[in-house]
Amino acid sequence: MRSNEFYNKFNKNIEGMNLEQLKDIIMNVIRKIPETKYEEILDIFNKNIDIISEKEIKEKIEEYDKKFKQIDDFELYFHATGYEDYGEYYNPWGGDWVWEYTDDDDIGILIKEANLFAVDLINKKQYKYAKELIDKILYTNYQVLDDDGGDDFEISLHELEENRLVDINVNILCLYAIYATYQCTSESNRAKYIYEYFKSDNFKNISIEDSFKLGTEILLDIDKFWNNWIVFLLTKSGDIEYRLLKEAFEYNNYNNYEKYIDKILENHPKIYIDIFNFLIKGHKINEIIEIGNKVLPKLDKDLIIRNDISLYLAKYDNKNKEKYIIEAFKSQTDIPNLFREFLD
Repeated sequence: MRSNEFYNKFNKNIEGMNLEQLKDIIMNVIRKIPETKYEEILDIFNKNIDIISEKEIKEKIEEYDKKFKQIDDFELYFHATGYEDYGEYYNPWGGDWVWEYTDDDDIGILIKEANLFAVDLINKKQYKYAKELIDKILYTNYQVLDDDGGDDFEISLHELEENRLVDINVNILCLYAIYATYQCTSESNRAKYIYEYFKSDNFKNISIEDSFKLGTEILLDIDKFWNNWIVFLLTKSGDIEYRLLKEAFEYNNYNNYEKYIDKILENHPKIYIDIFNFLIKGHKINEIIEIGNKVLPKLDKDLIIRNDISLYLAKYDNKNKEKYIIEAFKSQTDIPNLFREFLD
C-alpha cells in the first residue's frame, strides 16, 4: 500500500473518534513497538506538548531576519584562502585549485539553529512560520571573502554542507520546505508555490514524494494534489519540469494517464515514450499503437521525439511497419533510418 493511500484511509478511520478511542488505539500500537523505540516515541509526544506562543515565534523569527539580512548585506561572511594542489605528483600544467574556509562569524551555527527551530515549528504545526524561516535559510546569499586576493564570491548551501561549514542536511531542509508549503497553502495554490522551489539549484535532486514522509501530521488530499501538480507542470516546458512530471506519473503508476494525453503534446511529448515503456511492462501493446497513431500526426515533423514514437510503432505494429519507418525517416534523416527504410 502506498503512503498516500494509507494516510487517506487512516485519516478516514479516525474521523469521528473520541479521545478515549484514540487513546486505546495509541496504546495498542505502542504495545507492538520494541523497547528500543520508546525514547523516540516519547520525544514525538514531548515536541507536541512543548507550547510556544505566536508572539514568541514572531520575535524569534524577527531575530533571524536581522541576522540573515546581515549575511545578505555582506556584513557577515565566510573567509577563505586558496592554493593549487598538485596531489602526489607534480603536474607542470598546474594543479587543482583548493579553498580552505573559516567561519569567524559563526554563520554555520546560525544556520543550524535556524534549521532546528524551523523543524520544531513544523512539529508544532506552525507551518506558515516554518516556511518563512526555511525560505530565509534557502534564499540567503552566502558569501566568501578571499583573504589573499580581496575578492568575494558566493557559496551555495550544498557547498557549505560539503565543506562542513554547516551541520545540516540541505536535502532534508528542502523536503521540509515542500512539506510546510503543502500544509500552509490552499489546494488551488499548492502546485504553484511548490514549483517555485524547483527553480533553485538546491532542489535539483529533490523528489516531492520524499516530503510526504516528514512531519507529525498527515498530508490530506494527496490525490487531488497529484492531479493539480501534473496539470500545472503540463503548462511548463523544460528539463526540470519533465523530471517532475515523469516522477508524478511514475509515483501514481500512470493512473488515468489517458486524460492527459492531449495536454502532454504541447510541452512534454517525451512523456509519451515513458507511457509506452510503462504499457510494454503491462503487455498493453494495443494502447501504444492507439496513442501513437493519435499523436503522431499532431507532432512537428522536425521533432526528434516524432522519430522515437514512429520507431516504437514500427516495432509493435508489424502490419504498418513500413509506414512508420518512413515517418521516422522524415523526422530524422540519418543513416540508421535510411537502412531501416530499405532493409525492413
